[in-house]
Amino acid sequence: SAGFVLLCLGGLSVMSYLGAFDMFSYAFSKKSTKKEGYYNYSIKNKESKKNKRNNYIPYLVVASLFILAAIIIRLFL
Repeated sequence: SAGFVLLCLGGLSVMSYLGAFDMFSYAFSKKSTKKEGYYNYSIKNKESKKNKRNNYIPYLVVASLFILAAIIIRLFL
């Protein structure tokens, strides 16, 4: 079950990296950010995400290992 939790966290991280939650962050941002408009806000976020590393990969790797270990234990024990 820990593998599936990590897999879900990794999936949410991928969705966040791809910009699925940009509208929510824009909606709850400060008023000075809203003056520039959502389009400019999303472009600025995409540019800032290009410089960041893919932080979702460790979640997916560890989740895969946990799920694989669970399958092996279930089949052979």
